[in-house]
Amino acid sequence: TIRSTLGIILSEGPWLEDGRTRMISAGEETRWAPMPPPLGPKRAVSFPLALGHLAPRHLELRALRLYATAGAVEAGGMRFGMPFLRWAFDSPVRPWIDKIVDRAPEGPTEDQRERSRWTILAEARSGSEWRNVTLQGTDYYGLTAETLTAAAIQMSADGYDVSGVVAPVEATGLNVLLDELSKHGVSIETYAPV
Repeated sequence: TIRSTLGIILSEGPWLEDGRTRMISAGEETRWAPMPPPLGPKRAVSFPLALGHLAPRHLELRALRLYATAGAVEAGGMRFGMPFLRWAFDSPVRPWIDKIVDRAPEGPTEDQRERSRWTILAEARSGSEWRNVTLQGTDYYGLTAETLTAAAIQMSADGYDVSGVVAPVEATGLNVLLDELSKHGVSIETYAPV
């Protein structure tokens, strides 16, 4: 988990702005995200997630920006600590960093996973029209394993004919994803003007 997070933080990812791609680093941009109750507005920082590569493969988008919520300390650390972190990973101290990471647990314990809560907010705009969708659930590690398993089962079935480089939802279809989310207690809420 730590190694994956460091890999994401140290990379750049694509954003779409007015139909053009712009590479962005973790913490380079900040904003307040209108998270649903009881969370309320949260500080968010740019984050180079894989979705930046995947969503434009199957959606016609003019803009796509990806953020992760972060406290003031984490946001400041990403924004101002990146040069030091990049230097550390490209310097002779890298083996020491790897040893420290190797001693850390591989991920959260079963109890921590069951108590974890996550929220994803998607904001869509087209002219003056807008819609926000939130997904909320627990144990994102377990949910990831379940959705990957469902996808593998579908993709190994006789007659499966999708080929090439595709986004996950293109590979399995939206119904498989929605079914897995529902089975695992993920709530989906839509907010829009009445």
